[in-house]
Amino acid sequence: MSSDQSVTPTQEVRLGKTGVWTAALTALDVGALGEAAREIEELGYGTIWSGEAPGLRDVFTQALALLGATHRLAVATGIMNIYFRDAGTANAAARTVSPRCTRAASSTASV
Repeated sequence: MSSDQSVTPTQEVRLGKTGVWTAALTALDVGALGEAAREIEELGYGTIWSGEAPGLRDVFTQALALLGATHRLAVATGIMNIYFRDAGTANAAARTVSPRCTRAASSTASV
């Protein structure tokens, strides 16, 4: 996507009928994370949801790793902790993820 094609709250994001939400993915190294994401994709899930909490991986970094490891999965951030970064940094991170996606990625950041 180009920067003028980034996902906005009014655009439709295809998340699929079922998705996966698990904090267990944040405990994996990036290689194992990619393998798990590909397996989730092969099982037919449409979305991997991830959140952010103290001690877990940065939600934007994880989104890029998941998107880079898969072909069609959407990645959705169910939680982006507003105490981990200021509004400018959150905006910059979202802009970093969005133009590098070839499919819809959703960030539900509210700051």
